[in-house]
Amino acid sequence: MYQMSLADQLDISYQAVSNWERGESMPDISKLPQLAHIFDVRIDDILDESKRAESYNPALFTESQKIFSEGYGGAAELLAISSFLSKPTIDACAKEIIEREGKGVIVFLTSVMSENAIDE
Repeated sequence: MYQMSLADQLDISYQAVSNWERGESMPDISKLPQLAHIFDVRIDDILDESKRAESYNPALFTESQKIFSEGYGGAAELLAISSFLSKPTIDACAKEIIEREGKGVIVFLTSVMSENAIDE
């Protein structure tokens, strides 16, 4: 599910969803019933940290990171691993992708880039 889609369903900004993914903030408690419904899970499952850890797939992360570090990655790969990267790293990678693929790709990357990098 894309950040924008989830944000629309929750009537919030996609930046809020991006912040959740990066661990910079947490959803408001009033959104938990909606989140549970959207993802077809119980609220207890959302709050149970051990269940959240199960959704992390290190093999997928490692493969995406390898593809990206070898210069083959694009916007999709950066988005896939962005929650594991720092803002400066995301911005540097996004700049490289934009230079390689053109400015049109920035539309896909704004949800993970810093405001300063977007302005640049």
